[in-house]
Amino acid sequence: MREIIIYGVMALIAAFWIMITPLQIQEFEPEFGLTPRTFPLLILWGILILAIIGLVTSIFKWLKQKSMNKQEVTAEERDHEEEEMNMKKIAGFILLIGILIFLIPYIGFYLAGGILLFIAFFIAGRKMWKRNMLYTVITMITIWLVFEKVMLVYLPKGNLFI
Repeated sequence: MREIIIYGVMALIAAFWIMITPLQIQEFEPEFGLTPRTFPLLILWGILILAIIGLVTSIFKWLKQKSMNKQEVTAEERDHEEEEMNMKKIAGFILLIGILIFLIPYIGFYLAGGILLFIAFFIAGRKMWKRNMLYTVITMITIWLVFEKVMLVYLPKGNLFI
């Protein structure tokens, strides 16, 4: 039941921001069809779609569990403990995102994104330091190439190291 509420709230927040975003970002004639509104709206629509998918699957899971009449108490307790652990991981990840969003003006997007990705691997349970670092570096270089070299969209560099 908790999942249903979480996904429902996520869907409402994403829908709200989809309505508000066009009012906050200035529109101009695009050169390649990309405007400043494109990426925020793309991300928000993705969040909305994923929240709706999560909401529907949670409702079906809840209905299935309700119809089973709680046959296995031990399995249910195990699922509850696992759900609590997942909620702690999600809360830690959200806190990490909040801190790094605050730090982007100071350390820049690439360093903040790299830190976020590297720590997210450990929150997800991946304990291989070298491989996590390699994936983080490759991902950040790919983001840099796609955004700054291909699309000419410059991400914040931060002013701490200037």
